[in-house]
Amino acid sequence: MKALIVIDMQKALFEKKQKIYKEQELLENTNLLIKKAVAAGARVFVVQHCSDTVLKENTEGWKIHPLLKLPKKHVRILKRHGSCFEDTDLEQPLARNGEKDLVLCGLVTHGCVRASCLDGLARGYRITLVADRHSSYSKDAKALIEKWNSEISSAGAKLQNARQIRFA
Repeated sequence: MKALIVIDMQKALFEKKQKIYKEQELLENTNLLIKKAVAAGARVFVVQHCSDTVLKENTEGWKIHPLLKLPKKHVRILKRHGSCFEDTDLEQPLARNGEKDLVLCGLVTHGCVRASCLDGLARGYRITLVADRHSSYSKDAKALIEKWNSEISSAGAKLQNARQIRFA
């Protein structure tokens, strides 16, 4: 069974001066992925970055974007590093359910999405990066997305667009 991992879709990242590249599409298609995962009985993991500055735990900016339609039974993972695997509880629930196929999307392309994909591959997970559902607030976001789609794919991840993803 596949699991969906939604990375750092937190309010403060959407409120930066430089807007998230294709913000509305990112939110809409992330909701599409969540809906597909729930319909197939796949688990949804929602990762939230915690820091001492912009993403300070339990502040308004730390919260998940209000337009994201999370299922009631999602699993929340808190992280302090780029990778959602490093020093988190993510691997325990994945191991309990035998989930080795992971679908990743979220923010930001050249930071936590990149780190999570590469770390997941190094730990033996089969990673599918949703090629059109990760983004950044960089002015170079389009080029960064293209670069990291290519490099993460070259490292062994499967690339698929949101509409191609199947969880069953």
